[in-house]
Amino acid sequence: MKTPSISPAKTLMLVARQLQTLKNRNLEFYGLGPTQRQLLLLIARNPGLSQSQLPHLLKIDKSSACTLVRKLQQLDLITKRPSLTDHRTNVLYPTNMAKVCAKTFAEEPAYLDTVVTYDFSPAETEQFDKLMRRTSAVIQHVLDLPPGTEFPPFFVRPLPSGRIP
Repeated sequence: MKTPSISPAKTLMLVARQLQTLKNRNLEFYGLGPTQRQLLLLIARNPGLSQSQLPHLLKIDKSSACTLVRKLQQLDLITKRPSLTDHRTNVLYPTNMAKVCAKTFAEEPAYLDTVVTYDFSPAETEQFDKLMRRTSAVIQHVLDLPPGTEFPPFFVRPLPSGRIP
């Protein structure tokens, strides 16, 4: 008896959830959440970043930014110092441990690629990449359509005579 298959869209959503779970598991190893990871990478890439810039850059409120900074300080991932130019604000620097974490996070996409294509031959990996790029392009095309536009627009195709059935 043939096993019923699920739709390609459901499969993609399942894989996306699994990859997100894997990313979150890697974050938990460091005791971080997704926004803390984002902040850590931001500070590692921009040492001396002003704490007052965080709400705008991360699109969060000031109290959330303070909480995030405090958590990263408690984990010994960043240091906070008074600014030399503006004593009303603090600047943030990554610790050596933060630099190690940032390097690990930077290598994460390559790791996830390895997991996704683990059992694939080089030809299968290339074919999978082509299919995923095509799928992504179609989805982006649909996202670019005005809201309410029906897609695909060829649900009702004209007959060779030009008449619509």
